[in-house]
Amino acid sequence: MNRHKRVGREVYISSSSPEDFLSILAEAFGVDGVIGTRAEVADGVYTGHLEGELCNRDEKARRVKELAEERGIDLLRSFAYSDSINDLPLLELVGNPVAMNPDIPLVRIARRNGWQVIDLDRLARLGHPAERPRGVRRVEIDGGGAGPGVPPQPGLPGEDRPAVPHSRDRPV
Repeated sequence: MNRHKRVGREVYISSSSPEDFLSILAEAFGVDGVIGTRAEVADGVYTGHLEGELCNRDEKARRVKELAEERGIDLLRSFAYSDSINDLPLLELVGNPVAMNPDIPLVRIARRNGWQVIDLDRLARLGHPAERPRGVRRVEIDGGGAGPGVPPQPGLPGEDRPAVPHSRDRPV
Protein backbone atom coordinates (compact mmCIF):
# COMPACT_ATOMS: atom_id res chain seq x y z
CA MET A 1 0.00 0.00 0.00
CA ASN A 2 2.72 2.40 0.94
CA ARG A 3 4.49 2.07 -2.40
CA HIS A 4 1.29 2.84 -4.26
CA LYS A 5 0.53 5.81 -2.00
CA ARG A 6 4.09 7.18 -2.29
CA VAL A 7 3.77 7.46 -6.05
CA GLY A 8 0.37 9.15 -5.83
CA ARG A 9 -1.93 6.27 -6.61
CA GLU A 10 -5.38 5.93 -5.13
CA VAL A 11 -5.62 2.84 -2.92
CA TYR A 12 -8.82 1.07 -1.97
CA ILE A 13 -9.73 -1.94 0.12
CA SER A 14 -12.20 -4.25 -1.60
CA SER A 15 -13.62 -7.10 0.43
CA SER A 16 -16.77 -9.05 1.16
CA SER A 17 -16.49 -7.72 4.73
CA PRO A 18 -18.93 -5.01 5.85
CA GLU A 19 -18.10 -1.52 4.58
CA ASP A 20 -18.52 -0.06 8.06
CA PHE A 21 -15.71 -2.28 9.34
CA LEU A 22 -13.60 -1.67 6.25
CA SER A 23 -13.94 2.09 6.73
CA ILE A 24 -12.19 1.76 10.09
CA LEU A 25 -9.33 -0.11 8.41
CA ALA A 26 -9.20 2.43 5.59
CA GLU A 27 -8.76 5.23 8.08
CA ALA A 28 -6.13 3.32 10.06
CA PHE A 29 -4.16 2.44 6.91
CA GLY A 30 -4.65 5.81 5.23
CA VAL A 31 -6.29 4.42 2.10
CA ASP A 32 -8.69 6.35 -0.09
CA GLY A 33 -11.81 4.26 0.34
CA VAL A 34 -13.53 0.92 0.44
CA ILE A 35 -15.76 -1.40 -1.50
CA GLY A 36 -17.50 -3.91 0.71
CA THR A 37 -20.75 -5.51 1.68
CA ARG A 38 -23.31 -2.94 2.76
CA ALA A 39 -25.39 -3.55 5.86
CA GLU A 40 -28.95 -2.26 5.82
CA VAL A 41 -29.64 0.42 8.43
CA ALA A 42 -33.09 1.66 9.42
CA ASP A 43 -33.53 4.51 11.89
CA GLY A 44 -29.84 4.30 12.79
CA VAL A 45 -30.03 0.58 13.62
CA TYR A 46 -28.62 -2.39 11.69
CA THR A 47 -31.50 -4.52 10.46
CA GLY A 48 -29.52 -7.72 9.98
CA HIS A 49 -30.13 -7.55 6.22
CA LEU A 50 -27.87 -6.55 3.37
CA GLU A 51 -28.27 -3.47 1.24
CA GLY A 52 -27.72 -4.97 -2.19
CA GLU A 53 -25.60 -8.01 -2.96
CA LEU A 54 -22.74 -9.54 -0.99
CA CYS A 55 -19.54 -7.93 -2.31
CA ASN A 56 -18.05 -11.14 -3.63
CA ARG A 57 -16.90 -12.64 -6.93
CA ASP A 58 -18.69 -11.00 -9.89
CA GLU A 59 -20.37 -8.39 -7.68
CA LYS A 60 -17.01 -7.22 -6.34
CA ALA A 61 -15.63 -6.92 -9.87
CA ARG A 62 -18.76 -5.07 -11.00
CA ARG A 63 -18.49 -2.56 -8.18
CA VAL A 64 -14.78 -2.03 -8.77
CA LYS A 65 -15.46 -1.41 -12.44
CA GLU A 66 -18.24 1.01 -11.52
CA LEU A 67 -15.93 2.95 -9.21
CA ALA A 68 -13.21 3.02 -11.84
CA GLU A 69 -15.63 4.52 -14.33
CA GLU A 70 -16.81 7.13 -11.79
CA ARG A 71 -13.22 8.09 -10.87
CA GLY A 72 -11.75 7.88 -14.39
CA ILE A 73 -9.40 5.09 -13.37
CA ASP A 74 -7.85 2.96 -16.09
CA LEU A 75 -8.28 -0.64 -14.93
CA LEU A 76 -5.73 -1.88 -17.44
CA ARG A 77 -3.14 0.18 -15.58
CA SER A 78 -4.45 -0.85 -12.16
CA PHE A 79 -3.32 -3.42 -9.60
CA ALA A 80 -5.46 -5.86 -7.65
CA TYR A 81 -4.22 -8.18 -4.91
CA SER A 82 -6.00 -11.27 -3.67
CA ASP A 83 -5.43 -14.54 -1.87
CA SER A 84 -8.53 -16.32 -3.14
CA ILE A 85 -9.89 -17.88 -6.30
CA ASN A 86 -13.12 -16.13 -5.33
CA ASP A 87 -11.57 -12.89 -6.57
CA LEU A 88 -10.77 -14.24 -10.02
CA PRO A 89 -13.31 -11.89 -11.71
CA LEU A 90 -11.60 -8.92 -10.03
CA LEU A 91 -8.10 -10.09 -10.90
CA GLU A 92 -9.10 -10.63 -14.53
CA LEU A 93 -10.50 -7.08 -14.60
CA VAL A 94 -7.18 -5.31 -13.99
CA GLY A 95 -4.00 -5.14 -15.99
CA ASN A 96 -1.83 -6.03 -13.01
CA PRO A 97 -3.27 -8.89 -10.97
CA VAL A 98 -1.21 -10.12 -8.02
CA ALA A 99 -1.85 -13.39 -6.21
CA MET A 100 -0.82 -12.70 -2.62
CA ASN A 101 -0.62 -15.65 -0.22
CA PRO A 102 -2.84 -17.41 -2.76
CA ASP A 103 -4.94 -20.49 -2.25
CA ILE A 104 -3.94 -23.44 -4.44
CA PRO A 105 -6.50 -22.88 -7.22
CA LEU A 106 -5.48 -19.20 -7.50
CA VAL A 107 -1.75 -19.90 -7.54
CA ARG A 108 -2.29 -22.37 -10.40
CA ILE A 109 -4.21 -19.81 -12.46
CA ALA A 110 -1.73 -17.05 -11.60
CA ARG A 111 1.21 -19.14 -12.76
CA ARG A 112 -0.61 -20.21 -15.92
CA ASN A 113 -1.39 -16.55 -16.72
CA GLY A 114 2.04 -15.20 -15.78
CA TRP A 115 0.70 -13.09 -12.91
CA GLN A 116 2.91 -12.00 -10.06
CA VAL A 117 2.70 -14.34 -7.04
CA ILE A 118 3.76 -13.13 -3.60
CA ASP A 119 3.81 -15.62 -0.72
CA LEU A 120 4.60 -13.73 2.49
CA ASP A 121 4.24 -16.89 4.56
CA ARG A 122 6.99 -18.56 2.54
CA LEU A 123 9.19 -15.47 2.73
CA ALA A 124 8.71 -15.34 6.51
CA ARG A 125 9.67 -19.02 6.83
CA LEU A 126 12.83 -18.22 4.88
CA GLY A 127 13.60 -15.34 7.23
CA HIS A 128 12.85 -12.57 4.71
CA PRO A 129 12.31 -9.12 6.27
CA ALA A 130 8.95 -8.82 4.50
CA GLU A 131 7.45 -10.88 7.31
CA ARG A 132 3.88 -9.80 7.98
CA PRO A 133 3.19 -7.89 11.17
CA ARG A 134 2.05 -9.86 14.20
CA GLY A 135 -1.68 -10.39 14.31
CA VAL A 136 -2.24 -9.64 10.62
CA ARG A 137 -3.64 -12.63 8.80
CA ARG A 138 -4.47 -10.93 5.52
CA VAL A 139 -5.47 -7.66 4.03
CA GLU A 140 -7.06 -7.39 0.60
CA ILE A 141 -6.10 -4.33 -1.32
CA ASP A 142 -7.46 -3.18 -4.57
CA GLY A 143 -6.27 0.13 -5.65
CA GLY A 144 -3.39 1.83 -7.15
CA GLY A 145 -3.46 2.90 -10.64
CA ALA A 146 -4.36 -0.01 -6.85
CA GLY A 147 -8.13 -0.17 -7.26
CA PRO A 148 -7.93 1.79 -10.31
CA GLY A 149 -5.94 4.91 -10.50
CA VAL A 150 -2.73 6.59 -11.35
CA PRO A 151 -0.36 4.94 -13.82
CA PRO A 152 2.68 3.15 -12.45
CA GLN A 153 5.79 5.27 -12.02
CA PRO A 154 9.09 4.24 -13.59
CA GLY A 155 11.87 3.06 -11.36
CA LEU A 156 9.85 1.05 -8.84
CA PRO A 157 10.84 -2.61 -9.10
CA GLY A 158 8.01 -5.03 -9.66
CA GLU A 159 5.48 -2.28 -10.36
CA ASP A 160 4.74 -2.65 -14.01
CA ARG A 161 1.08 -3.27 -13.24
CA PRO A 162 -1.91 -1.20 -11.57
CA ALA A 163 -5.19 -2.21 -8.96
CA VAL A 164 -8.76 -1.19 -7.66
CA PRO A 165 -11.29 1.27 -5.78
CA HIS A 166 -13.99 2.55 -3.35
CA SER A 167 -17.70 2.66 -3.80
CA ARG A 168 -19.86 4.74 -1.48
CA ASP A 169 -20.48 8.40 -2.26
CA ARG A 170 -19.55 9.24 1.31
CA PRO A 171 -15.91 9.88 2.16
CA VAL A 172 -14.11 7.37 4.31
